[in-house]
Amino acid sequence: MVCWGQDSVDQPSREKTSAEGNQATLLCNYTLMSAANAYLFWYKQLPNSIGPKEEDMNITSREGESVTLRCSYDTSSNNIYLYWYRQYPNREPEYLLWKGARSYGGEDKTDQRFQPTSSQSSTELTINSVTLSDSALYYCALRHNYSIMMTHWKKYFVLFISYFLGCKSEEAVHQNMRVQTAVEGAAVTINCTFTTTDPSQTLFWYQQKVNGFPKYMLNRVGAYGDNEEEFKKRFNASLNTLTRSVPLMIQDVCVSDSAVYYCALCDDCRQDLAK
Repeated sequence: MVCWGQDSVDQPSREKTSAEGNQATLLCNYTLMSAANAYLFWYKQLPNSIGPKEEDMNITSREGESVTLRCSYDTSSNNIYLYWYRQYPNREPEYLLWKGARSYGGEDKTDQRFQPTSSQSSTELTINSVTLSDSALYYCALRHNYSIMMTHWKKYFVLFISYFLGCKSEEAVHQNMRVQTAVEGAAVTINCTFTTTDPSQTLFWYQQKVNGFPKYMLNRVGAYGDNEEEFKKRFNASLNTLTRSVPLMIQDVCVSDSAVYYCALCDDCRQDLAK
């Protein structure tokens, strides 16, 4: 972290582990070019997580009844959007609803049978008058916003975890190539085009491996973007607003890259996925 000019701070140890109850010491070195007094600060950032308890992983119900799905979440942010998605076998996740939590209010849903509730640390989805077509994989999701003052763009984080629980009008994403193959060590490009009336669109890419959940890879907002740490080296995407495309490029392909890849469009706090 650079503070002023050549002033800087450095933490030589990036990771530190300790047994519960023990004492741990974190090191920090700093360089101060001026003779002025230095003020040193420490901050703590909690990891973001969301998911159900083990006893809530599988839920059954009779037709006509109501059923409630629950997820707990943990984050240091107070600006929270909580989402629910549904995924049928061999299909992409479908957006169901979002609801604000903590400092944020409001909600949006695609079906009046879906009733969301949220608290400081949990979210629930109640489905009224359950039908056979509600049998599916359900996902809860967490998104928080960093203000535009902390970064050069508004940064969206979505963590898909847990429950195996529409897009609207002009907003949509399209991936015409359903299956692509490549030899190890080669480069591959997965195409995605989109349509939207939003002039400041945000595009995402997710990776879903067999029996796994969609994992956030990266986002692109105009000329800016962000990659998750594990996708920084070989994965890249460029957002072209003229052709309305955001192709995903994977370098030095390996067997472990075999997965389903989704592109996603964020429009007014909704996310529309295609695979």
